[in-house]
Amino acid sequence: MIIFKHEMKRGRRALFIWSVAISAFVVISLMLYPKIERNMKLVNSILTNFQFLTAAFGMFNTDYVSMISYYGIEAGAFLGLGGGLFAATTGAAMLAKEEGRHTAEFLMPHPISRFSVITQKLLALLVQVIILNLFVSGVSLLAAQIVKRPFPMDQFAQLHFALLLLTIQLGLICFGLSAFMKKDNPVVGIAVTLAFYFTNIFININRETALFKYITPYFYADGSRVIDGAMPWDVISISYAAAAVILMAGYIKYIRKDLAI
Repeated sequence: MIIFKHEMKRGRRALFIWSVAISAFVVISLMLYPKIERNMKLVNSILTNFQFLTAAFGMFNTDYVSMISYYGIEAGAFLGLGGGLFAATTGAAMLAKEEGRHTAEFLMPHPISRFSVITQKLLALLVQVIILNLFVSGVSLLAAQIVKRPFPMDQFAQLHFALLLLTIQLGLICFGLSAFMKKDNPVVGIAVTLAFYFTNIFININRETALFKYITPYFYADGSRVIDGAMPWDVISISYAAAAVILMAGYIKYIRKDLAI
């Protein structure tokens, strides 16, 4: 597990920065909730006048006055997008950086198969994504206690489970794509994340495009859908099947490719 430990050590700074930054935004939004709650009539009137935006961000069927619904929208924005960017950019760099930074010549002479190299790197990615999600959810629970607005734990757990699945899927997709890259480029992870994110917004605005829900993981992790109903396991299954195909393709490519040193 030498490579796993090395990747965890190399990625700890970025993991810390992303975890703290996302948590800070979530905490700030929760600290603002009591003021929003006291002025809910004004908030509702504002939202009524901006129906296009409320639809785009999944607020069309959400009771915005409740703490968990408010949190679902905020956490979906900060953890869903921020955590997604972290998972995607980290995954996109995992394999490509060995060639781009010319470290493959130091890695490959060790008596470790390429399959083991990929698997250990993948495990490091998954552990980092899980740590980030656990950190943000723990900070969120603490902040909710501070503002004295505790969450319904069943809805809170379901929301964060959906966000965990979202970030893991983005990480898997970009990890697979990383095998086809010659150097690590964060633009790939950013582009994939934003493409999926805006696809979900497009679905929210135009319900006739619901077929695209099988393409973007942001559909099943949308706070308004997760909190108000059950997890759409059919969408999740198809989305993860597609991610698995990309991941397997990445495994095959990396095992067979000639690494530039």
